[in-house]
Amino acid sequence: MKKKWTMKEPLVSDVLTLTNTLSIPLPLSRVLCCRGLDTPSAAQSFFNTDAASFLSPFAMKDMDIAVSILLAALEQKESMVVFGDYDVDGVSATSVLYLYLASLGANVSYYIPSRHHEGYGLSLSAIRSFLDQDVNLLITTDSGVTANDEIAFAKAGGMNVIVTDHHTCYAEMPPADAVVNPMQCDCNYPFKGLAGVGVVFKLITALEMMIQNLDTAHASAAIMERYGDLVAIGTVGDVMPLLGENRTIVTWGLSTLERTHNVGLAALMKQIAVESSGSSARKLNTTYISYTLAPRINAVGRIADATLAVELFTTADAERAEDIALELCNINTRRKTLENTIFDEALRQINDDIDLDHTSFLVLADDNWHHGIIGIVASRIAERFHRSCILISFRNESDGSVSDIGKGSGRSVDDLNLVDALHAASDILVKFGGHKSAAGLTVEKKHLSSLRAHLNAYALEGMTEDNGATLLLDTYLLPDEINMNFVLALQKLQPYGQDNNQPVFYLKDYFITSIFSLSGGKHTRFHLALPGNSVLPVLCFGYPYGDFMFNKGDRVDVAGTLDINIYQNKETLQLSLVDMRLSDEFICEQTGEFTLIHNICQNEIPDPPLTDVPLDHELPPIYLYIKQVVTTSGAEIRLSPGSAAADISREYEITCSRLKLLLALHIFEECGLLVMSCSSCDLPISLRLLPRRNQKVSLTESPLYLRLRTYYKTRTK
Repeated sequence: MKKKWTMKEPLVSDVLTLTNTLSIPLPLSRVLCCRGLDTPSAAQSFFNTDAASFLSPFAMKDMDIAVSILLAALEQKESMVVFGDYDVDGVSATSVLYLYLASLGANVSYYIPSRHHEGYGLSLSAIRSFLDQDVNLLITTDSGVTANDEIAFAKAGGMNVIVTDHHTCYAEMPPADAVVNPMQCDCNYPFKGLAGVGVVFKLITALEMMIQNLDTAHASAAIMERYGDLVAIGTVGDVMPLLGENRTIVTWGLSTLERTHNVGLAALMKQIAVESSGSSARKLNTTYISYTLAPRINAVGRIADATLAVELFTTADAERAEDIALELCNINTRRKTLENTIFDEALRQINDDIDLDHTSFLVLADDNWHHGIIGIVASRIAERFHRSCILISFRNESDGSVSDIGKGSGRSVDDLNLVDALHAASDILVKFGGHKSAAGLTVEKKHLSSLRAHLNAYALEGMTEDNGATLLLDTYLLPDEINMNFVLALQKLQPYGQDNNQPVFYLKDYFITSIFSLSGGKHTRFHLALPGNSVLPVLCFGYPYGDFMFNKGDRVDVAGTLDINIYQNKETLQLSLVDMRLSDEFICEQTGEFTLIHNICQNEIPDPPLTDVPLDHELPPIYLYIKQVVTTSGAEIRLSPGSAAADISREYEITCSRLKLLLALHIFEECGLLVMSCSSCDLPISLRLLPRRNQKVSLTESPLYLRLRTYYKTRTK
């Protein structure tokens, strides 16, 4: 599916005001305005991530109650258990809360449920085990807000319960002693986008304020210094919006990650470096968290036991940490194999059974898919086909048998709210929950067809003519705006992530000067011409050189992200390609030339008359160049007329324009020397040499040649 490019046009007055007030480059001001930060105060608030920007944790509903319960439990040495989740957010939240409470001398343990045997959230069996151990206080992290029956059972057994969560809340809240969740409808906390670990961060900040008699800023800074790395990992790994307080959290957390004191985290990063050919060089940014750290933490919860990850982040034993880190990396390798297998099987289902022209929501199911992997495969399918997608497995994880009850995981695209979509089908679901863009469900096999129908109807109802694969461009870049000063200023937007993506820039009608193969043809790099004989390298990662459909000499529109590339201690600018196409101007020029040649062939005389036609002595070198390029008779090549004309002019010391080359190629075709395709819908042109006859070819066999000699006799002598 071709992407539509769209770009907002900010008010010039707002752009100039930001540039002049904040002393920032014009293109950065355009980006800010397009993102709604169109006043100096809004932009400055966005940039501000100092300690004073942390919000008071006591603005969150029930925070004072939760702190009072914890302080009393600490004083009385009550037995506590931290109950978490098996994903990166739950693991980091559990680890942070356990470490902090343990540092205060608490009698605390932790518990992570098994994805395969218990599933998500609190279970009655887990509550029974806590009661058997005489646990006095249960604290949930990243879960609990929908566990009404389980919490009621715990309360009936005499336990106090604190719920810390960030998931969507429903009308009936659990009967816990305190529910700390900014998503509650009557919670006045200003920022609603915290991860589960972010809520835990606010809880222990509140405790630190009370125990150490500190204000919000100083308590937040102290907690971030100790646990900010794990808080940032959970926030980024759970794909929370990197706006508002999350920007402050992740900015501080990345700084802590650079000099982490966590033994297990240090061991994991060391093992990752070993996997990467022993290189220790790495950029500790949100990309590193999203694509390197988080997958390894998530993998252990997907196909093994996430308790292992919590042990990694809470152990002080360096040798044990190294063993666990190695195991997590090995588990991640197994996860990749399973993921690719399920992805291939899902693609086969789509190709064999799905009519994509009449399907707006993909619901795929299998009896043997691994429950822990289907979520990431659903994400890949949604991205590939630009349709919301749910994968369901009817496999019984405990014994491998097939069940009548299936568990599913889904991802959404565009503005479709996945939880709302599932709510619309709630009458045929056993249960469901999650976020707007990612959710889980349980469904009986007999309702599978009905679920497909419900979700497709829901998605279709919400569709508009504008729905589809759309690439949102932040702003254009003029040639003189592409410089190191601008890219350095651009770093003020970091850290990048959900809802604060790295800006995608629009470069219009740039000339390709050269193209290179990288990594044995796996990737491609090309150069765009800039003023002053300089070039801008463009990296096409994952775009095989053999599939690259553009040519030197083409003029293109390019969409990409701008970075600083460091190689051998030298810094240069580099664009990472997102999308590209031939520029409209380039297509129009070539189309106009094709039309002109067609008209001449139809015996029309151009007005004004052409002056740039191939002379007799110029035709042989042009043909010689084509023979050199097409080395095998019958082979087909794609040729950019502009680039080829420049090469001919340089190599044979003649003046060869693009139009002159096209005229010459038409003459050669009429003489039976080659076959070409050069319609405006097939740029660049395709050429194929025909086998040569032994006799000499006469140019007078070409009607176009004779016509040119007649019309432009003085130019062809």
